[in-house]
Amino acid sequence: MELVWPLAIFLVTFIIGWVVRRFILKALRAWTSHTGSRAGLVIAEALSGPILIWAAILALHVALQSSDLPGKFTDWGAKTLFVLWIASLTLMSMRIARDSIRFYGSQWRALCRWPPLRRTSPRLGW
Repeated sequence: MELVWPLAIFLVTFIIGWVVRRFILKALRAWTSHTGSRAGLVIAEALSGPILIWAAILALHVALQSSDLPGKFTDWGAKTLFVLWIASLTLMSMRIARDSIRFYGSQWRALCRWPPLRRTSPRLGW
């Protein structure tokens, strides 16, 4: 019984996180298709994986806090999960930055062909 409740709490929390993920991604994709915005697609693609990781981290944290483990172990687990959350947030931000640079970088090349900018760009070192 000591293991059943934390496992049940983990599963329920993770399933709720998975459902929330589906709603968020569905709303982002609907907004992207309605507005034609590439930024929404970049964000939706970048969030698809980390949201599941965040749901697992939250579920594990709640399960650890509801268990009968000593406080020393649950505190250590909370700190470890916080570090994992920061790492996943950093990786997601890197992915958004990379995809945004890829998209808007291609637009910059087209802008450099614009005659007034083409005349000034050698003076600016571009």
